[in-house]
Amino acid sequence: MMDEKTWLKIVFLSILGIILAVGLVFAGYKLGQRSIYPELDEGPTPTPIVEATPTPDLTANWKTYTNIKYGYSIKYPLDWSFEEETARFAPKENGGYIQIRIFSNANRGVTLCELDRSNCNFVIDNKIFGERTKIETMDTIFLPGIFGEYDMSITLYKGKKDYSSTFNLMLSTFKSLE
Repeated sequence: MMDEKTWLKIVFLSILGIILAVGLVFAGYKLGQRSIYPELDEGPTPTPIVEATPTPDLTANWKTYTNIKYGYSIKYPLDWSFEEETARFAPKENGGYIQIRIFSNANRGVTLCELDRSNCNFVIDNKIFGERTKIETMDTIFLPGIFGEYDMSITLYKGKKDYSSTFNLMLSTFKSLE
């Protein structure tokens, strides 16, 4: 049998070994944490810089129609034509069109259909459509009193293709020259 001194040495060395092993495991754990979660330098936390992404201007290369008499401008696509006499914007291919009308306030309360038969759903012979076609109003923006004693309407007419997005883009470019 072992004497008491030898037995105490074994217990002491065992406890010392366990403490050393636990210390090494703990040190390894802490070193591993530092590599995953490095300590931040002291000082203020930097504020992230937020930069807005510019929205591309879809109308940048469009033509601009300017009406000096009433003091406004509006852009329209390069591949569209503009007819001054009727204030009509139309694509080169057969399709709908967008028309601007300016009329006296004295006619307010009278429907656009009563004021001008071309503002109604109707059947026409039209050089734009090249055939007898029923044309229906798709959307109208009415600007009462925009030019003092004159009102304005901007109307999209249906054709073989839906030009709603072009209509909305054109409206976004409408500007008063004053």
